[in-house]
Amino acid sequence: LPIADLSIYNGMPLIHGLPISNLSDGEKLDLCVEIAVCNPAKLNIVLIDGAEKLATETRNALFEKCKKKGVQFIATRTTDDEALTVTEL
Repeated sequence: LPIADLSIYNGMPLIHGLPISNLSDGEKLDLCVEIAVCNPAKLNIVLIDGAEKLATETRNALFEKCKKKGVQFIATRTTDDEALTVTEL
């Protein structure tokens, strides 16, 4: 995949020289968007579970990136609200 800063060392994929497990949640989600865009099947959908883990600014930037790249996304967030809220962006 043509992903920036992707390398392989001893069969392990690295981003910026780090194992994917060492990336922050925001960096992992950003990577998922990049992979979805490169997917030859062109389904271009990402499921984002636990969006509450991201700072508001980071979450909004991720959503904007998805929109600009034509990636559909479904994001879930846990809240203290008793009602289910569905928002279309």
